[in-house]
Amino acid sequence: MRRQRAVALVGASIAVLLAGCGSGSAGSSGTTGAAAARTTLAPPPACPRVPEVTAPAVAGGLPATTLRCLGSGPAVRLSDLRGTPTVVSFWAAWCTECRVEMPYFRAAMAQGAGRVRFLGVHAWADGDFGRQSVTDFGVPFASLDGGDGNEVPASMRVPAPPTTLFVDATGKVVGRQIGVFHSREQLSQAIRRYLGVAA
Repeated sequence: MRRQRAVALVGASIAVLLAGCGSGSAGSSGTTGAAAARTTLAPPPACPRVPEVTAPAVAGGLPATTLRCLGSGPAVRLSDLRGTPTVVSFWAAWCTECRVEMPYFRAAMAQGAGRVRFLGVHAWADGDFGRQSVTDFGVPFASLDGGDGNEVPASMRVPAPPTTLFVDATGKVVGRQIGVFHSREQLSQAIRRYLGVAA
């Protein structure tokens, strides 16, 4: 009788252990599911096809540096960003302040659609982190891959993210914001001040 009881207890213990393993498997499946979800995140917005400009880079403008697209779309030579007033946002995956201002950029893009161009440069971090952060941060604009920062020329005077450059239709940098925008209105005022566009 004692032996039967001992066998029953051992059997119950094994059942509990197996149940625990099952929970572990489910947890593992959950992790796998999370990983799968990350791989199916919305891709970064496609980069625009910017017409090539044969003229040399504008004095006081963006350099003739070509950066590949963080998502799909062609590489972009910065000095070709002419013809349309452009807001260039430099951001990084580790930059928590960059996340704060993304809703302001999204609203400004909707307001200024067709009259001002928005483009991002993800730098100071690996491009894979940038692609993940596009979804995490809700980055609304297409972004170029600025690499670990060495591809962001010193001539642009971009010390760290977030930094925003305002480029007029001639390709000249006419304003810059070093640091985060704290409100939608602050960003809109900067766009009106530097580019003469309501956004």
